Amino acid sequence: MLFEGLKNLEYRGYDSCGMAVLNGGISIKKDVGKIEEVHNKLNFYDMNGRTAIAHTRWATHGSVTSINSHPHISCNADVAVVHNGIISNYEQLKRELESEGHRFKSDCDSECLAHLLEDGFRKGYKNIKERAEGSYAFLAISENEQGILAARNGSPLMIGIGEGEYFAASDVLAFLNHTKNVVYLEDGEHAMLGNGCHVFDSDWNKVHKTIETIDWSPEKIGKGGYKHFMNKEICEEPQILKYALAIPDANIKKASEMINEHGSVYLTGMGTSVHAAITARYWFSQNKKRIFSIDSSELKNEWIDDGCLVIALTQSGETKDTLDALDYAKSHGAKTVSIVNSMISSAARKADYTILQSCGPEIAVCATKSFTSQMMILARMSKELGKLNGSALDWQKRLDHVPDYIEEVLKKSEKIRTIVKDYCDVDKYFFIGNGINYPSAKEAALKFKEITYKYAEGMSGGFFKHGTISLIDSDFKTFAFVSEGKNKDDILCNIKEVEARGGKVMKVGFGKDCEINLGPAVEEELTPFVFAAAGQLIAYHYADILGNDVDQPRYLAKSVTVK
Repeated sequence: MLFEGLKNLEYRGYDSCGMAVLNGGISIKKDVGKIEEVHNKLNFYDMNGRTAIAHTRWATHGSVTSINSHPHISCNADVAVVHNGIISNYEQLKRELESEGHRFKSDCDSECLAHLLEDGFRKGYKNIKERAEGSYAFLAISENEQGILAARNGSPLMIGIGEGEYFAASDVLAFLNHTKNVVYLEDGEHAMLGNGCHVFDSDWNKVHKTIETIDWSPEKIGKGGYKHFMNKEICEEPQILKYALAIPDANIKKASEMINEHGSVYLTGMGTSVHAAITARYWFSQNKKRIFSIDSSELKNEWIDDGCLVIALTQSGETKDTLDALDYAKSHGAKTVSIVNSMISSAARKADYTILQSCGPEIAVCATKSFTSQMMILARMSKELGKLNGSALDWQKRLDHVPDYIEEVLKKSEKIRTIVKDYCDVDKYFFIGNGINYPSAKEAALKFKEITYKYAEGMSGGFFKHGTISLIDSDFKTFAFVSEGKNKDDILCNIKEVEARGGKVMKVGFGKDCEINLGPAVEEELTPFVFAAAGQLIAYHYADILGNDVDQPRYLAKSVTVK
């Protein structure tokens, strides 16, 4: 069961794994490598017991070594811990614990938790609460305690309620094959699992929790005949966009009314989500609303007060920087909206109002269908805002056609693969686009470097000629997004400037003049959807041709839950 749960979490990215099983004493197996590799070396299956914990580690503290992998064990080997998060006062805490006689085996901050729990779960949890600073979700087992201690402070943790069995995990996918009934822990809460599931607040007072039911089926996790999850999820985009179009108008209107009521509005997210935010800024400006887009880690440097609205975009709802941005906004009196893929995520619970993306599990590390879903929700919000302030635009009437536009792109998938195979033969690439497709270029470059491991930079065609164009030579190749709107002449001029310096350019657009022809032209304001799918396919096919691990690129995790 542990092995299966870890396999379901592989998509999040990891460098090592391990298990600890309680059966009289505590037995531990762990090492660096993929789950299958470690299993083939150590054989997880010969570990027996009724109580156990397991972990896949993505190094945030301490190098990637076997001894730094989880679980970690106490000095007397009677407590084992797995931990997500960062103990920010690790060095000071380690010195204190060593002065008290504790002996450390690893360089990992998580080991502190095992030592703090040596005197028993009740006293140990009090020690952790009082002495450990930072964020954590941890599970602990002990020779001297019955069951598992599960605690949360700043990192996601949920409890699965089965028939005579209980699960604790950072993601429901770890136990979805066994139960769909879930209890979500809030910050400061912890649970004892064993003879039932008992949840407590930080002072060990019992807390009543509502059991919620997850409507995802285990079959949704499978690849469905596709070679990779990423390819499957790209191909799901037309249907996902239909789901986004089917979100009740009242839900969209509520968020749009909040935008209309506030003088300053910030769209914030990290990675792909911030590119959705930048795209939406163009749409909202057409509806006579000035909106700022900013990556979540930088929001704390902005002047925020009770006249502001902050809209947070996060697929998982657990992105640490975005959660911190929400906390910062709320602490300064701002109203908040979250656009997330999980209604019971931390972001959904923190925000004053939430819109659910409804795009189902996204397993590949690269965001694809969640990105276009976010954009559709934002485009619908812009449309609703236009109705409120009398600036509705013609292109907004054609949002229903976007799934068909994406279908047209998907038909070109094998053609794109052939073109990419011939064109992509260097290590450095530029992606350029103008106007509303400036963020399209940035997003395509992000996808490209995430999974091909090639250098890629995205920028506006106008900015490109201010310095960057000096890099053009045979070692660089350029992808240019060409729309049929007001920015077409500018991007064609940029392309000529590259070609005049001996650079090679691949035009991505509409009609026979573009090497990657995406079909009939669409309204310029809707091209970000089309170019999103095209950019995803370009990156996917090249990474697959290179033989890279498309779904789990190196060093990356699906949800960045630490700073």
